[in-house]
Amino acid sequence: MAHYLKRLGACVSVVDTDPVRRLVAHYDGFTLCSIDQAVAGHELVVTATGRERLIGREQWLKASDGLLVVNVGHWRQEICLEDLRALSTGSTRLSEQVEEFTLAGADGHEKKVLLAAGGNPVNVVLLSGSPEPTLIHLTTELLCMSFLVTARRDGISLPPGEMVIPAEVERQSSLFALRALGLQEDINQSPELVSRDRTC
Repeated sequence: MAHYLKRLGACVSVVDTDPVRRLVAHYDGFTLCSIDQAVAGHELVVTATGRERLIGREQWLKASDGLLVVNVGHWRQEICLEDLRALSTGSTRLSEQVEEFTLAGADGHEKKVLLAAGGNPVNVVLLSGSPEPTLIHLTTELLCMSFLVTARRDGISLPPGEMVIPAEVERQSSLFALRALGLQEDINQSPELVSRDRTC
């Protein structure tokens, strides 16, 4: 999201608790800030964490006038709509998926906060994004399942719990995507399925 917004000409700040990701964001040319700084000093905040109550009472109180909040994370609970409603003195539906809330500002003046899709992930609610990432994601999932079936069949022991997607699976998924996008013309680099077992 940060890269897409930057390509559109926005000045983008990144909020992340992971020090590695923060350093990568810094070297990618983004400003770093806290979630409180983001809601207080920006016109748009896009959440993509899956963390519950990422934006709650404390953040709504600090929100800048005219702030638009958009969630592209995993759950609606990332945005605490209940806190926003409790703090607001009223709301107006500006469109089918955008609601404007009126809050009392710290200086006594009213401020407006806009929320997209009721705090739900807009990429799911609006179904208006590019289908390509979804198709790539599903392809990677299928290749991972095939990898697991093949590993079990071949007696390969895998560690329990979450593991990094094997490099070969990522390579195959990327080659499928490039071919589907018309960017892979070299037939010698066409992906081969992880497993040729049609039952998996």
